[in-house]
Amino acid sequence: MTWTEPNPDRVADFLISHGYSSTAEPLRIEGSTRRYYRVRSTDGSRSAVLCVSSPFVEENDDFLSITDQLHRAGIRVPQILGIRPEEGLLLQSDGGTHDVEQWFPTASRDEQKSAYRSFVSDILKMQSIPLEPPVAARFFDFEKLNWEMEFLFERVQEFMRLHRVDIFLSFEFRMFLQEVCAALGAQEPAVFVHRDLHSRNILSGSDGFTIIDYQDARTGNRYYDLVSLLFDPYLDPGKEIRDDCIQYYFEQTGLEKGRGILYLQALQRILKALGSYLYLGLEQKKESYLQCIEPAIARLEVIMHLGRFPDSVFLFLLDCRRKLLPALDL
Repeated sequence: MTWTEPNPDRVADFLISHGYSSTAEPLRIEGSTRRYYRVRSTDGSRSAVLCVSSPFVEENDDFLSITDQLHRAGIRVPQILGIRPEEGLLLQSDGGTHDVEQWFPTASRDEQKSAYRSFVSDILKMQSIPLEPPVAARFFDFEKLNWEMEFLFERVQEFMRLHRVDIFLSFEFRMFLQEVCAALGAQEPAVFVHRDLHSRNILSGSDGFTIIDYQDARTGNRYYDLVSLLFDPYLDPGKEIRDDCIQYYFEQTGLEKGRGILYLQALQRILKALGSYLYLGLEQKKESYLQCIEPAIARLEVIMHLGRFPDSVFLFLLDCRRKLLPALDL
């Protein structure tokens, strides 16, 4: 590819100095402002991933410190191969050419079930990490969780303005979600939360799975990562695997109660995802995210029935299916 930013000569110099070619393959664009590329060693024997982020200051970059924390906890994460802070360049080991969303349809049911149990085990390992900066300084408290709901409301209101449809956003719905966020923000003990643990952020390689995109980790509810994984709009693992993983989590933690809070967190998390898809797809013109809106609504419908939530939630989701999706031609 042709480099325009940072300086192409400096990128080439950085890669060559670590034994890699300057020829790079752009990887799938997600919501992050960072850009990722796969590069190959000059002898063609191995690959690595180049992350470009600017500005980038080494001592303030959360990725480095959180990588170390996860590594110490026994979680498979990318190895740092090289870094050039002044250019915003970071070279890391390649966890695999496919993510779990791509791997899942090719795997047997036993392989799928085993993999998801291993992901839950990684969540448990993360929750055992002592809270240190920068994770300890960032919280999924009421303010943060409620801000995510307000962000959703703004996106839906902008959608209604543009498409001239009326989506049910009642006072009762808003007040219920405020109560949900207050309950979730008050849960103890607070734990290490990846924040974006889903099928596209777990890579599948010949020697196992690698977790990525954890630089925004923060302190929060113990169910946040679990519901992100099991109610993932990108990939539905199915009821059998979802139920097995929830049961496995409760067995491993020794918790007897908590499913009610789990479903509250699932509702908040996937509503947040819905707001992000509307923003990225419609306002940022990343149209691939529009295809994630219907699966997100489908997951929310499942969560609604599991949590037995009030009618205001049902009416919002009903309007999303009957009005929002047709307006988007989905």
